[in-house]
Amino acid sequence: MRLAFCQAVVAALALVGCPGSLSDPERFQLGSGALEQCDRAVMEILASEAQCAASGCHGSVAPQAGLVLEASGLESRLVGVAASDDCDGLPLIDETTPENSLLYIKLQDSPPCGSRMPLGAALSDDDQACVLGWIRSVVGASSGVAMDAGAADASTEDAGAQ
Repeated sequence: MRLAFCQAVVAALALVGCPGSLSDPERFQLGSGALEQCDRAVMEILASEAQCAASGCHGSVAPQAGLVLEASGLESRLVGVAASDDCDGLPLIDETTPENSLLYIKLQDSPPCGSRMPLGAALSDDDQACVLGWIRSVVGASSGVAMDAGAADASTEDAGAQ
């Protein structure tokens, strides 16, 4: 009897405590900790020997299309920089429309030039979203505008919808 009463009280409290809406939904958006985790993931994707900066691809020794993706000074080699002639000079990182950055577009199915990257294995939707979020944060940092959590959350949604 006592157990049934306790279960009823717990069930009633659960119903009262879960009205079905949030008074502060921003509290649950992608925060700086998630952004830092994404930044680390992007550096692992772009600058690691196992991914884009691997020998024969975009490392410092004979980089494909002249694009070096090793970590040191990476942003300065990408923001507002035109891609090789093979890609019609598209910006590696487009400062006005990050979604049009060749660095991001090349991760998608059927890019406008060359092959989808990385060769051999497509990035997950989450990794692609991290790359787009990182591009947005780099553009924000280069223009002196800090990227807020809402913009990071939108980047994740945008990339997932692709």
